[in-house]
Formats: sequence, structure tokens, C-alpha cells
Amino acid sequence: MTKPDPFAPIADETGARSAKQKAWAIVVPVPAGAPAPPAEHFKLGKPSVWWTYPDAAGAVLGYVLRFDTGGAEKQFRPLTLWRPGAGGALQWRWESWPQKRPLYGQQRLAERPSASVVVCEGEKAA
Repeated sequence: MTKPDPFAPIADETGARSAKQKAWAIVVPVPAGAPAPPAEHFKLGKPSVWWTYPDAAGAVLGYVLRFDTGGAEKQFRPLTLWRPGAGGALQWRWESWPQKRPLYGQQRLAERPSASVVVCEGEKAA
């Protein structure tokens, strides 16, 4: 049984993305001169860990951040760069990549194409 992707865009009953979601376009890789990503989440505060998602050439595609919310509880949030559909300045959003999400560690795989690969759950385990 396949688990649902917790970072997948929220869809309506038909599976379609909302008009608000269609109004934005992801920008990957992150271009030179893009604004710096926010240092903290508007509700969760400062992250305890950042994982950078590079493409095979090492260019940044986005981030996943871990927030320790008290006790043993933790939350993860993707952070990606987007452009408004009507044009305008690039903005970092607490939103995942559209399907298909990039594989974590692409640059390391590209550097060693004949190496064995272990697929594991979570960036920390990688």
C-alpha cells in the first residue's frame, strides 16, 4: 500500500489543483540573484536542520527543513522558490515541488554513477 505524499499539493475532490495554486510557477533551479530563503518559518520559528536539494549539477532546487516543536515532536516543511503567474518578484514559499518530487542527493549520485544506491526514508537517513 502506498502512503500519500505529505508534501503533495492540496487538490480538490477531483484531484485538480486550485486556481490559486495554478497562479504560481515553481522556479528550478534557483537562479543566481534570487532572494535569500527565509531564516525561519512564520509559525514554527527557526529550524533545527536544513537539507538542501541540489540537482545533478549542484544547483539548488529547494530545501526541506525540520522544526522541533516540543518534546519528541517534529515537523518538516519544504521550501521552494516560486514566481507569481501574473509576473512579479520571486518568492520563497512553504510548498513542495510539483509532482514528481526531486530525489534527495542527486549531485552525489551524478558524481558516482556506478555506485550502489540505498533508498531510505528521510534526508537524515541518507
